[in-house]
Amino acid sequence: IAVIRQAASAYRERRTLLIGLVMLASSLSEGAASAWIAIAVVDGFGRSESVGGQMYFVFVAAMVLVRLSGNRLVDRFGRVTALRASAASVVVGLSLFVLAPSFPVAALGLVAWGFGAALAVPIGFSAAADEPGRAPARIAAVSSFSSIAGLTGPPLIGYIADVTGVRHALLIICLAMVVSVSGAGSVRRPATVVP
Repeated sequence: IAVIRQAASAYRERRTLLIGLVMLASSLSEGAASAWIAIAVVDGFGRSESVGGQMYFVFVAAMVLVRLSGNRLVDRFGRVTALRASAASVVVGLSLFVLAPSFPVAALGLVAWGFGAALAVPIGFSAAADEPGRAPARIAAVSSFSSIAGLTGPPLIGYIADVTGVRHALLIICLAMVVSVSGAGSVRRPATVVP
């Protein structure tokens, strides 16, 4: 019972909830990419299924590239700036992908989207773990937000896609990035925690 109470107490912390919202928005971006990029390429640009799969690979490769250098970027610019830049990159990249007049421009958008999607989730987990004594409960709490996004995001986009088409349905992620930017200050390391 005490363990359950400690885990539940994390949901009453304002900072943890804000980090959770950042995680929800970021996980929505990643989850939508894995579920819908290939379909959007096939339906939106008339390309083959193999090209759709290749474009998803482009997105993942862009994410991996940024994650490999993520520690240096966050150390240099700080968590908050890195998170805001990530959200901006997602918005720019996603807008290019959705509104691109040509397929090569859309491919560049996927790269920018992948760059932006790379760091937000790791930053969220790091922020939740700032205080070791409370880290397990806080990480569990913010992980639940990520799981909610993974379960609800792709079906929601699919529902919207029935009306707008897959590419345009993905624009809902831009709204999620507004949530991510508004909660970006929550990932700042608390003054009481020594790095």
